[in-house]
Amino acid sequence: LVVAESVVVIKKLLQMQPEQHSDIIKHMAKLIDNIQVPMARASILWLIGEYCEHVPKIAPDVLRKMAKTFTNEEDIVKLQIINLAAKLYLTNSKQ
Repeated sequence: LVVAESVVVIKKLLQMQPEQHSDIIKHMAKLIDNIQVPMARASILWLIGEYCEHVPKIAPDVLRKMAKTFTNEEDIVKLQIINLAAKLYLTNSKQ
């Protein structure tokens, strides 16, 4: 529960200056497999979607990984998976 709340707080902090924090976003993308709290998973996906230009190689990989578990996810996580897919399509439709 503490880790999940930490993810939400980090999301809010990154919203202030996202261009300086691509390493943090990359690290949080790696944590998505270990975090089970839906709100925290949704926050990580939102971060990746919002700043997908800063992590162009990681964002599509996270989307592929999340697409495999889409049916087992909570609704809030499903919405962020769809959000990530839409943002990736809009920013890099060739990939």
